[in-house]
Amino acid sequence: MKISEFSNKSNVSEQTIRFYIKKGLLIPLHTSYQYSFSEQDLKDLRYIQSCKRMGFSLEETLRILSLHRVASLHGPKEVSYLLNILQRKRNELEKAQEALKDSIQELSRSIEEYQLKISNPVRTSGMPLSFLDLLECPDCHGAFTLSDAVIRNGQVLSGRLSCGCGAVFTIQDGILYDKDLPSILDNSFFNAHTTFLEEYDAQTVTAIKKDEQALLALIPKKLIAEPKVIIETNFKRWFFTAQNIESIGTQHRYIFAESYPEVVAYHKSIFDSGDDRRQCLFMACRPNRYPLRHGCVDLWIDYMDSTDFSESNCEFLPAILRAYMKQEAHIYGVSLVIKDPIYFEKLKQLHPELPDNLYKLYAPGGFEENLKKAGYQIKDTIFLRNIWETSAQSGISVSKNPPYRMLYSARIK
Repeated sequence: MKISEFSNKSNVSEQTIRFYIKKGLLIPLHTSYQYSFSEQDLKDLRYIQSCKRMGFSLEETLRILSLHRVASLHGPKEVSYLLNILQRKRNELEKAQEALKDSIQELSRSIEEYQLKISNPVRTSGMPLSFLDLLECPDCHGAFTLSDAVIRNGQVLSGRLSCGCGAVFTIQDGILYDKDLPSILDNSFFNAHTTFLEEYDAQTVTAIKKDEQALLALIPKKLIAEPKVIIETNFKRWFFTAQNIESIGTQHRYIFAESYPEVVAYHKSIFDSGDDRRQCLFMACRPNRYPLRHGCVDLWIDYMDSTDFSESNCEFLPAILRAYMKQEAHIYGVSLVIKDPIYFEKLKQLHPELPDNLYKLYAPGGFEENLKKAGYQIKDTIFLRNIWETSAQSGISVSKNPPYRMLYSARIK
């Protein structure tokens, strides 16, 4: 019979049949540039399928078939040899079955653990009272009055911070809110329909994690040995401190600021399910309206924060945050360098709200120049890696002259 008839009769695709022929599992008659299959070939194919169901590899199946073809399994030695093969395979499968049971039990334990995380209510933390000394009105720099406060274990769960000039900030679920904040859904860089792993593949996430480790290694241990006030902003894309707070230290006071209330609430809920020894203030505020006392921050961790102009109203973020930094405060961060103006042109087409001078700012040397203008002294700049990955949210595929990530450190002059 021809291959098409053989395929129909065996219910196996012609592609699979040709593959078996190539591997020597099937040996049909070959004449006049076509295969001619016999009933014996059909028996061989059924035996191949049987071996597959029994867990034999193609190489093992070929060895068994060869035994059939050479000895026809009539002699006691051949039968004993095949019996030994079958018994070994059964032993392998029994061991695999036990291992599979262990895997199922481990999966069941993990499922129960995560189901408990979903079902168990998270204890909401508040704004620690110890942060009140860091706060002041962003409009007149006057002191706040705390009123209508619900306080538990030294933490403000809800309340109002008001200033004599009329400025009011609210505290809700332990988060400090400004008024009239934007929604993350209105950000053209945000896609509500993708998860992080849909936007970046696992290899890219691994590369980003290595970037993160490089930044962590850049921060001197002696700098964070004593309690500090540490700030991270614009963490909707990648929350560096959240991933590394144990390495940086729980003795510090952390300020986490982001313009989008949904982002702040999401990340705070994750923190609330963790270690309650951490002293954290979550703020949903714009950078130019942080209710922070000028000169109160020791260290700013800038993990690509400065590249998000949706947060800073198209202003250079280090220039805005300089007022909050202490004299000789430090920045350790990761920034972007755009070598090819065409990349910026494509980005600008997708996001017209970006400032026209973005390429000049992030061209080689541009970021460093603007840091100096903003009153910072640059300590180090270190090439990190080219960015070849394509983001579903940027929509730009990089084929040559990719932008790259740069580690940097700076301090207030």
